[in-house]
Amino acid sequence: MRYTHRIGFLIDTTAWERMDDTCRRLHASKAHFLRCCLMPTSVDEISDTDTFGTERRVPHADGPALNSHARRQMMLALDDDAYELAWRMADRLDISLMQLLRTRIDGLLNELERRPTATLPSEATLVARGRSLLDTIRAGNRDTHT
Repeated sequence: MRYTHRIGFLIDTTAWERMDDTCRRLHASKAHFLRCCLMPTSVDEISDTDTFGTERRVPHADGPALNSHARRQMMLALDDDAYELAWRMADRLDISLMQLLRTRIDGLLNELERRPTATLPSEATLVARGRSLLDTIRAGNRDTHT
């Protein structure tokens, strides 16, 4: 697989430590965990606009909550489909990719803490699911795939 896109972002050190503990428990890399964070559960979470990546949003200011904590710089590499899905999710929510990542990281961590026996899907499952969602959006069949 070719990861041609890179997203850099800051994360609160506490969230990073939670993610690190979760990745160790699940025997998963942080990159895989982050790619799982960006997988929508249905087409309802993604924008169907044809100009998904053309309007670059200025990242939302980190704000006092993030600025008052120790932070870590992270980088995530994505293939074309995963990058398009991430942009479409951010577009749907009208937020930046950095905000999307921070929000989704927290959401997946909370879910995995509530369900300690849960596992992450494989990379092949993520790729297949992502292609299926994009095919559905591109075909204009939003109502047939949830």
